[in-house]
Amino acid sequence: MADGGIHNPRDLGASYNSTFAVDDSGIRVWGVLGVYNDQIPTDLGKIQSLQAGRNFVCAMDSKKIECWGNNASGQLNLPAFNHPSSLQVGGFHACALDRDGVKCWGINSWGQAQVPADIHHPDALFVHNELNCAFQDNTVKCWGINSYGQATVPAGIVHPRELAIGQNHACVLARGGVKCWGDNTYGQLNVPAGLKHPHSLTSYYNHTCVLDQGQLKCWGANESGQTDVPAGINHPQTIVTGVSHTCVLDDGGVKCWGSNYDDVHQADIIAGLKHPSSLVSGNGHSCVIDREKITKPEVIKCWGADGNGQTEVP
Repeated sequence: MADGGIHNPRDLGASYNSTFAVDDSGIRVWGVLGVYNDQIPTDLGKIQSLQAGRNFVCAMDSKKIECWGNNASGQLNLPAFNHPSSLQVGGFHACALDRDGVKCWGINSWGQAQVPADIHHPDALFVHNELNCAFQDNTVKCWGINSYGQATVPAGIVHPRELAIGQNHACVLARGGVKCWGDNTYGQLNVPAGLKHPHSLTSYYNHTCVLDQGQLKCWGANESGQTDVPAGINHPQTIVTGVSHTCVLDDGGVKCWGSNYDDVHQADIIAGLKHPSSLVSGNGHSCVIDREKITKPEVIKCWGADGNGQTEVP
């Protein structure tokens, strides 16, 4: 597990094969996207949102959004904004909500950068890979890739509260519980029966997890045991999912299971963490903010796949 010289970190995030954060010195990025660090803008104020796609990064302060990295699909060609308030980044496109409504830019191969006319001032905006969804008019509306019906929201969804987008499916927590739609090749739509008070819905690839009355429930792809929740999880607080692994932050620290590359189907307590918080995950790596002692500064610690330096905290 790698930690580094970033101190007093905030806004920790992970995306695909990169990791990013803000600390006292500014924006820090490592992994695949670290090659663009010479492009990090220097005129941003206090960062309110920092997100990354496959080959570009975007940051939002109180007045503007700026992006840097690869521009092969126009992902750096930002529209004009009128006080942006929400930023969401997909694979090769991004969307933002401002006073004028929703604006998207970047690749438009599946219509993901073309905002439908009936999406105006949604209550929430979600973007992952090539799919966008919004809470609009007390229901869910999606646009973008629809090869598995993932943009075709089923009827009857009202009062949505949470939404998670996977590789080719989406799930929402609304009145009546959790509903999923899109690809069901790996059982991604087979929501467990008997959920009472679900919350903290999360998905990244082909499996989904949710907390329910102090228990963690997962479903979908399980080729590496990523939905086989191990025993001994106490008062789970945060769940994150990668391509084929799952991690949870509970009273005992951080536990991960699923693909471990050399040892799959292994449930593991991540050693060396003292007071972890802000757990995040990318494709095959995870990171956390940790404080060894109350008198010492917080640091970032990462573990997992490191083919692109995504766990090598600078």
